Amino acid sequence: MSVVAVVQCPEWGSSSETRKIRIHFSDRDTPTSSLSYTGKDLHDALLDKVNETLMRGGKGQSHPSSSADSNESSLVEIYDAEMQKFVALSSAELWDTDIAPKFGRFLRCIVHTAKVVNTSADLQSIEEKRQRPLAIMGRYYDYDPKGMDYCGKRIVVKEICNKLSEDGTGLNVWDGSVLLAKYIESYPDKVRGKRVLELGAGPGFVGIAAGVVGAAEVVLTDLEYTIPLMKDNVERNVRAVQSSGCHRMECRVLDWYKPPSDLAEFGFLARRISCCDGTSLIASQPDVILVADCVWLEELVSPLLHAICIISRQCETAPLVIISYQQRGRSTHDALMSGLRADFEIVQEVDDACFQKPDVMFIFECRIKGQSNK
Repeated sequence: MSVVAVVQCPEWGSSSETRKIRIHFSDRDTPTSSLSYTGKDLHDALLDKVNETLMRGGKGQSHPSSSADSNESSLVEIYDAEMQKFVALSSAELWDTDIAPKFGRFLRCIVHTAKVVNTSADLQSIEEKRQRPLAIMGRYYDYDPKGMDYCGKRIVVKEICNKLSEDGTGLNVWDGSVLLAKYIESYPDKVRGKRVLELGAGPGFVGIAAGVVGAAEVVLTDLEYTIPLMKDNVERNVRAVQSSGCHRMECRVLDWYKPPSDLAEFGFLARRISCCDGTSLIASQPDVILVADCVWLEELVSPLLHAICIISRQCETAPLVIISYQQRGRSTHDALMSGLRADFEIVQEVDDACFQKPDVMFIFECRIKGQSNK
């Protein structure tokens, strides 16, 4: 059995960079269907993985024989959702206890290697970094699974936290989704009366929000494991969506590595579109593509942008693409910006006083290159 940890390590050189680390716990005296690990197991495994990355980058310690002492003097913390704070794995409550039932398979952790724990100044630096909000920790925006007031209505969008049956992150409502929902609420004409396609919809927060704002049709897409929760959330909000003028909302499976070759798969109604040259045509396509906080790993950037390009190039007129994004590492950010500039002719960063957002969160509006716009 394995766990997936989103890890921050200040020694990587960035206060906000996070990396996804998979840890296998295969030598357990438990049934194969049961996950089990102690605080010590996780502590030592995370340190080994992080030290490997530091060694590859030339920042690790050069004496393997000191690894035991290094582990003892290092600080590894895990985010406790119930306490809403990070706690040390070395604490008496966690160290020799099976913590798998509490924390599950999807974790958020901070690792401070022994390399910096040498002086009082280093300890103070660690504590200062520890107090800074992580790009991925906690929530910046209010979210209530019991219901939220939105665009004059009440919407209920559930999530599944820290008990994922899969290794993905598609069962959570992330800050980027709330940010994009706030954006289209502030600028409803972006989606009102339009055919909307959402990629990486997860629990469906943004797609449902688009329906409540007044989108004519909404198709929410993601990997198969997300569809049951997504459909449940759509059902919870049918009245709010229909009363806003949205006559169709469907959930579909879409893998970015296998984008559709025929827009008919989405089932959008054909309608007449006015083109910029004064002509018009009949087209069955999305008018808007929404993407909320889907690129937290560098390897996701290329398939996502490729999928957007494949879909956009099948459209008679270029759909407006609106992307919300939370920066969690320099390499991922650089890959996204490079990809947007390469594939899109209009890339506009939105920075508006209508809503507050942290500096690590962005909204981009863009359209594919070489295609006419409405």
